[in-house]
Amino acid sequence: MPRSRKQILKSWYLADFLRENTDADHPIGMGDILEFLEKNDISAERRSVYADIDSLKSLGVDIQSVRHGNNTVYYIGKREFELSELKLLVDAVQSSKFITEDKSFSMINRLEKLGSSYQAKQLRRQVWVRGRVKSMNESIFNNVDKINLAIMSNCKILFHYFTWNQRKEQVLRRNGEQYAVSPWALLLDNENYYLLAYEDGVMKHFRVDKMLEIQLADCPREGKELFDALDMAAYTDTHFGMFSGENTPVKLRFENSFAGIAIDQFGTDTIFVPEDENHFTVTVNVAVNVHFYGWLSSLGDKVQIISPQSAVNGMREHLKTLLTLYMPPEATAHDGQDISNAGVSYNSVTSSSLLSIYDTVLFVDTETTGFNVDTDCIIEFSAIKVTRDGKDLYSTFVRLPSDVSIPESITSLTGITREMCESGITHEELREKIIGMVNGKTLLVAYNAHFDASFILKLTGPLNVDYLDSMTVYRDRSGAPHKLSDAIAHYHLDASNTHRSLDDADALMKVTLAMEAEKNNLLSYINRFGYKAKYGIHGKQIEGINYYIQLE
Repeated sequence: MPRSRKQILKSWYLADFLRENTDADHPIGMGDILEFLEKNDISAERRSVYADIDSLKSLGVDIQSVRHGNNTVYYIGKREFELSELKLLVDAVQSSKFITEDKSFSMINRLEKLGSSYQAKQLRRQVWVRGRVKSMNESIFNNVDKINLAIMSNCKILFHYFTWNQRKEQVLRRNGEQYAVSPWALLLDNENYYLLAYEDGVMKHFRVDKMLEIQLADCPREGKELFDALDMAAYTDTHFGMFSGENTPVKLRFENSFAGIAIDQFGTDTIFVPEDENHFTVTVNVAVNVHFYGWLSSLGDKVQIISPQSAVNGMREHLKTLLTLYMPPEATAHDGQDISNAGVSYNSVTSSSLLSIYDTVLFVDTETTGFNVDTDCIIEFSAIKVTRDGKDLYSTFVRLPSDVSIPESITSLTGITREMCESGITHEELREKIIGMVNGKTLLVAYNAHFDASFILKLTGPLNVDYLDSMTVYRDRSGAPHKLSDAIAHYHLDASNTHRSLDDADALMKVTLAMEAEKNNLLSYINRFGYKAKYGIHGKQIEGINYYIQLE
């Protein structure tokens, strides 16, 4: 640009420089201003700059001047948005589900330009919202604009509408035939945009991010009387409403036709594991509470909880509670019988004889990257902590060091992937968590306790606990085979050995209680680990444990 042209734009350059480089905490002096103008080939004297500043003030630019020692310094005072307001806008964009990641990045970059460069650094923060799945459809903004234009123009719209299949592919509804509807309103529910439209004599809603190739039709809208009579608040309460997530890993089985439901709720990054030609499974982190069970109930028999067993039992209890509300008295359980559980009562653990000796009993299970305690590490940990006052369940994935991978054989056995572990805690955090579970005189119970205890002690160092190996007890009583699944079957328990730590900890507790009910001699096995002579002891012996050979 010729120097004379830049000279004409001197005031504009000055205003832009002050907006970008100053705020109340970062004023600049006249020397900095003259240096900037000189770098941009704009000649200026102090007197002309003073005049430019006065002109900009008269145009509404809030340029403040204050004395700083012997000098006067300048900065932009009031802006269109305060820094706190910009932070709220950035947080809203970043956390919004229907705004894609690319669009979020673009919008935040533009929001940063509304503050100084120093304020922009404070805006470059990542807002994480639990369970948030970002939209994949970048065209949602164009869709919203076209729908609004159609509403203002009082005309119908044409579009294609898609759903997801089990291969995460978009499949057009109605065999690809165009929809022709009368748009009346846009609704925002659970951070998804919905179009409320009239079609075939009724009001329907459509997910805006699933609408493709929207066109305005050359015909007027229909359904005004029905729309005017509609109670919008009641409509949204009736037709929408989802549930929030927590970090409890749950395995669900879906019918293939419900792939879109799984993607809508958990996102396209969710791993679909084919089970048979009609079903697939997913393992996701959800809140195992009444809202989760209510969501599952609304899906009927198309979705089923596979694990953990505690969630299966919870769903059974939820349904039993609902059943008692609608069944006549003669159809409910008789004589106080619990129709939801077989085998050992879950609550009987608090009356175990173990609690006559110990303040705390920990039923623990670990999933690991392998069997070598020196080279492998924990990827999932669960514990059922029992005291005389009750029990608490704890389960978590554990993040892996960057140089550690999960072998395919372990993923095949457990279903656990590195991506799942990324949602967990660090090994240091797990160490603190385990140490915090040791309260008073504590007994740690495991099935093949030498294995689990070795990995735990590698992490925590020495623990002030006693140990009970339920596999040792079962092997003394029943011999081979003696896997956890064998013990479950032997005692006819309502439990599963899924090679997921929370399921297996639940099964461990029930097996231990069944063995106690069978013969109350568990205390004689405290700190005694049995092993087979032909296999020996894997790894180092644990200090304070009496190892002995168990006969075939």
